[in-house]
Amino acid sequence: MKFKYILTFLFISLMYWQGISQNTTDIRVFDYEDRTEFSQYEQLNLDKDHPNLLNPEISKNEMDKVIASWTELHQNIGQYLQENDFEWQVEDSEIMIVHKFYFNPDGSIHSYFFKMLNEGISASQRKKYSELVTEFAKTQKIGLTKDFQFAQCGKTKYPN
Repeated sequence: MKFKYILTFLFISLMYWQGISQNTTDIRVFDYEDRTEFSQYEQLNLDKDHPNLLNPEISKNEMDKVIASWTELHQNIGQYLQENDFEWQVEDSEIMIVHKFYFNPDGSIHSYFFKMLNEGISASQRKKYSELVTEFAKTQKIGLTKDFQFAQCGKTKYPN
């Protein structure tokens, strides 16, 4: 009889932990300068099924809302970097990044690709930046929802 209870307990525990593991969100971040990450990013071909909402032909009547949400996202990232005492460790007054965010329909971030345009940002600082954006993306969303996955891309300047 005890064996039956033990098996039942183990089965319920297994189902519980499996449910927890399925609810965790994996954020994929790809640094252009990391050849392995860049190759993985290209293989995913995310642009095929994630329309870019900054394209006026796609967001015809919502362009103001799209731009406002994009601006707010970058302001929030900048604030998050500052709150976490992130320093670029270069002399430049601004950091320019070309990047693309890929969103789930609820506005949560599932993938992020970036290329830093400033010279001299070390691999370790790019890695720290990548880790902070990953942590940011676990709890933050863009202020838009859609019935489909979508993307937004562009160039951003962060103060240094």
